[in-house]
Amino acid sequence: MSPSAAWTGCVLAGGRSSRMGTDKAALVDRRRGSRTCVDATALTLEDAGARRVIVSGEHPWREAIADRARHLGPLGGIASVLASFRDGEIVLVTPVDMPLLTASDFTHLVEEIVRGAAATSYESLPLPFALRCSPAALRLAEIRLAAGTAQSSVRGWLRDLEASALPLPIDTAPFVSIDPPTAWERYEAGLPVPAASTRTSRADASNT
Repeated sequence: MSPSAAWTGCVLAGGRSSRMGTDKAALVDRRRGSRTCVDATALTLEDAGARRVIVSGEHPWREAIADRARHLGPLGGIASVLASFRDGEIVLVTPVDMPLLTASDFTHLVEEIVRGAAATSYESLPLPFALRCSPAALRLAEIRLAAGTAQSSVRGWLRDLEASALPLPIDTAPFVSIDPPTAWERYEAGLPVPAASTRTSRADASNT
């Protein structure tokens, strides 16, 4: 069941895709109706109950929010998105390269915000996450960005927000990234993507 509160989904798709070697957002996902990864992810957010879906980065036909400053990594894109929201709005942010995430994986996060958490993610994973927007959340992100790349960590920012952590499901297969190309090739072939492709250790890498 979708959460009763209105919320917005955001697809992080503004990175340089340096490991993949091509724009991950534009990859055609044959396992999801031959849609691009960004559109397939947006549809999953809509299935989860998002009233609105935006893209962090550039997109030709969906509502998109460009980074205010380039090459600041995921946190830079997140800060640009937060700057466009009003205080109290709920937003769920997910990367474009985790195609196995389901609508229920998203709704569990939003339900935690509806119950009163300021921010939440799954344990050990900075992405995806949900939060209730606030000037303080944006300010904390900007402080980290101003401190330089070494501090521009989504994980560290969520820690600053005292985000709650939901337990990972028993089946952690959906929480893998299809980056680098070898992981994408396995995903396309319907093969398990190795745990080395999880976002546990890679989500904070700049400009991925």
